[in-house]
Amino acid sequence: MRGCVIGGRDVPEELVGALRDSASLLDDPAGLRARLAEDGYLFLRGVLDRDAVAAARAEVLARRSAVDEIVAGGDVFTGRSARKAREPDLGRFWRSVSEGPKLRAVTHGRDIARVLEIVAGETPRPQDFLFLRVGVPGRATGLHFDYPFFTRLHDQVWTVWTPMGDTPVARGPLMVVENSHRFSDLVESVVGFD
Repeated sequence: MRGCVIGGRDVPEELVGALRDSASLLDDPAGLRARLAEDGYLFLRGVLDRDAVAAARAEVLARRSAVDEIVAGGDVFTGRSARKAREPDLGRFWRSVSEGPKLRAVTHGRDIARVLEIVAGETPRPQDFLFLRVGVPGRATGLHFDYPFFTRLHDQVWTVWTPMGDTPVARGPLMVVENSHRFSDLVESVVGFD
């Protein structure tokens, strides 16, 4: 895996590795929970229905294309936006994107719920909101912790990164800093934040 860059700086090749796939543990709840505790994440290939993901992707891209942010019929960022001119209520527009029925069928659907039921040992309740990010070449969300920001005052909240299509490493889909779930000194001051 070559060519990782963070903040304009190359990441030494010896610090880059693949995420460990835990899909083989889906029939082993204790093993899946142990893997989550050990790695701080669960990478699960093949859990989502590919057709449902493709439909969700098309739905999101169509909404973004309607405001000239995505090339019509494609998946390439235009470098511009007519969102403010075409959508007077930006909050309503963004809700229409993130609450699309095809997107919600994936993000709030049975496939993800099944995994969370295994992890939690009970029926999960999905968040009402989601942070939808459309990747733009050369730009990325900076390094951050989802915990405790998304969990607020709770210890039973899991965030789920759900790719909306194939995400080859060359396109920079996701990076996890190994053992960062154990960096308690970086999060202690904000635990319990609400």
